[in-house]
Amino acid sequence: MRNLLRPHTERAYRLRFVLLVVLASSPFLALSALGLARAHADEQARVVADRAALARSIAHTIDTAMGGHFALLRGLALMPTIADPARHADAQAALRRQQEAYPAFEGIGLYDSAGADIAHTSQEAFSFNIADRDYFPYVLDTDEPVAGRLVLGRGTGVLTVPLAVPVSFDDGTRGALVAPLALGYLDAELSGLTAGSGVQAVLVDREGRVFIDPDPVVAKQLLSRRGRADVEAVLGGGSGAVQLDAAGTPILSAYAPVPTTGWGLLLTQPTADAFRQADLHLLRGAALLLSVLLATLALGWLLGGRLARAYAEEQRMRAASDAQRRFLEHLIATAPLAVAVLEGPSHRYAMVNARYQALCPGATLTGRPFAEVWPASVRAAVLPVLDAVYRSGQPHTAIDAPLALPAADGATEERYFSGVLSRHEGMAGGPPGVLVVLLETTASVQARTRAVREKDEFLSLASHELRTPLTTISMAAQVQRRALRKEALDAALLERQARTIEQQVRRSSQLVGELLDVAHIQSGYFEVRPAPVDLGALAYEAVLRQRDALGDAGAGEIILNVEDAPLVVLGDESRLDQMLTNLLSNAVKYSYAGGSVLVTVASAGDSVRLAVIDHGIGVPPGERGALFAPFRRTSIAREHGVEGTGLGLYITQRLVTAQGGTIAVEDTPGGGTTFVVTFPAAARDAEAQAPSAPAATG
Repeated sequence: MRNLLRPHTERAYRLRFVLLVVLASSPFLALSALGLARAHADEQARVVADRAALARSIAHTIDTAMGGHFALLRGLALMPTIADPARHADAQAALRRQQEAYPAFEGIGLYDSAGADIAHTSQEAFSFNIADRDYFPYVLDTDEPVAGRLVLGRGTGVLTVPLAVPVSFDDGTRGALVAPLALGYLDAELSGLTAGSGVQAVLVDREGRVFIDPDPVVAKQLLSRRGRADVEAVLGGGSGAVQLDAAGTPILSAYAPVPTTGWGLLLTQPTADAFRQADLHLLRGAALLLSVLLATLALGWLLGGRLARAYAEEQRMRAASDAQRRFLEHLIATAPLAVAVLEGPSHRYAMVNARYQALCPGATLTGRPFAEVWPASVRAAVLPVLDAVYRSGQPHTAIDAPLALPAADGATEERYFSGVLSRHEGMAGGPPGVLVVLLETTASVQARTRAVREKDEFLSLASHELRTPLTTISMAAQVQRRALRKEALDAALLERQARTIEQQVRRSSQLVGELLDVAHIQSGYFEVRPAPVDLGALAYEAVLRQRDALGDAGAGEIILNVEDAPLVVLGDESRLDQMLTNLLSNAVKYSYAGGSVLVTVASAGDSVRLAVIDHGIGVPPGERGALFAPFRRTSIAREHGVEGTGLGLYITQRLVTAQGGTIAVEDTPGGGTTFVVTFPAAARDAEAQAPSAPAATG
């Protein structure tokens, strides 16, 4: 009979131990899987970054080569036979010698200010005119070199790009030196630069037309790829890499501009080929992780069987070897969970690991009964469960169970645990007892509780704040209805009621907007579209609007001081305007009647600094930490009866940080509050794209 029962008992112990092993190893496995996913994402990001860097490097090489072509033509334009009209008879021979020395040019021509041919390597003088070419007026107007539209070489059928540089003749007139560059040289150079990299190089002109492609048929068709994300980005001067779908095939396209000519370089490769190595590493890592999991389960099953046989032997022999006890002690001590072994009906601690000991710091646990160690609140919650598990042998599972545990300062604190309490039949010769395995879940429980509380606060605040303006609108409507019934219309009364309705509608709209912003922020969907913005000009417009809102009711004044220079930052103009409006309305709302608000915008090193300074009721020092939390209002604001939702500063802080800025609060000397917002200054070449700020106003 004993032999028949033994396999069932051993199988149960195996399953219990496998469960413990899974619980113990699940954090490691989860972290390993997360690390594997992050490593895969990082490797893909490195591939994208490497492709973008390669595109910039090759584009720079092409740009340098084109710059060399232009430099050669500029040097040729300075030769006496070119610059001196009296020597133009010798110019054709000089141009032919230059072409023989530099065969990349299909030909070289010299033209006067009317576009007429003065000298040419393959034409007689005055044989044709280039005044209608797109590049010729540009060269004369800007005195800068330029690459023109792609053309077929005269008589050769070779696709070329005309390179034109200005010529200043000695007699004071101007002209141009033009040389069609054979694109075969660029194609060969691109092939050499991308050899062995697995990518295909494509060049598009400033109109988005492909003129160099691995398929020569495509190159000759001059097909436009405008509208494709990589082409639009590179023609806009950007560089980087993007994944997109090309003719049904996912590709990785790296792009970089060629500034000298206005072209764009594209390096394309099927996404599967680009990320092949990263995907292979992911598969290998996943296989290794799976093998570790299977090995862990097999080891757990094996060790569970051994422990089951050891426990049965201990029941029969009432003895255990020191080696077995050391093995169990090591296993429990190294477990990543809080583990304790209790023995006998008094639940005396036979063994605890460091994580369990940390639950009752400073107390000696081993050798003492459970009831002697823990306070009454813990005994009342846990002892009945220990007794039930010990008597029945049925495991007990707890999920987020609360316990009032002693804290380091002598007080008690409520903490939460999930775990398993399971009966054991005697360990290392000891009496039977209960095995306790716990995982602390205090942080997750508190997070869920906090989320529920914030949701309740959100709903309560929204309903209250929306009810107030709706009640006011309803009352105004009732007054107007009574006036209509009595046919005693009072124009002044109707004007006041209409104004009241407008104000309350604006208030409701503002609240709904704030609630939507909070919802977007907390859901992670909070989009900004950065572009160069003059923060001084934006502050000027915001101050004008706020002044108009103040009216002439003695509500004080707003003073604006803006540095006399463009103060350009990269940000979303609408979001920056929303930030300014929030700070200004906040400063006016918390200022004393008739008080002033000062707004300053100035450069601060590599940053732009905005300060909004009021002389109002201020912020208690102890409440600054929660100033930017949602639905929080200071005690002094409530004492002064200042209305508000507690969302404005929360939204403002998210607006600032989402655009790379910082916000801080300081005391205003003499009383009041100063909010300081700092953004990184934009690059100098972005200033020309932003409107300049008006002069400072008082």
